[in-house]
Amino acid sequence: MRHSTAFCLTDRTASSTSPSAIGGIAAGFRPGAPRAPGGKGWYYLDDKIRFPFQAKCIVAEIVSPLRKGETVEVQRMAPEDACSADMLVLIGWHGRTMAVPLSQLTVMDADDPTAEAIADWHYWVAQGYSF
Repeated sequence: MRHSTAFCLTDRTASSTSPSAIGGIAAGFRPGAPRAPGGKGWYYLDDKIRFPFQAKCIVAEIVSPLRKGETVEVQRMAPEDACSADMLVLIGWHGRTMAVPLSQLTVMDADDPTAEAIADWHYWVAQGYSF
């Protein structure tokens, strides 16, 4: 399952906008703009993603114990106040629950809205936008 998404991130970017981005991630984030922790993007992801689902680590991160290729069950979004620097999800890992960056995971087994929301987040991160 492959999802291609192009959306208008700021007034200066492409005019093509995906339905998922309208009122979603792009509306919740503006590069360099002050915002509350998590912002509207957290609510967009929490609303669209259906938990739990299986995911695979696609890149090792210094803030995460996951190794590239490792599979995990994603249980839910981390609390909004924990998402001040990145979008985090809670995973089951070695009998514990911990938060890891959503950007380091790819969907293995999930419904279309979940896959689309995660693809939207990966697109946003790939564009170089951050909190």
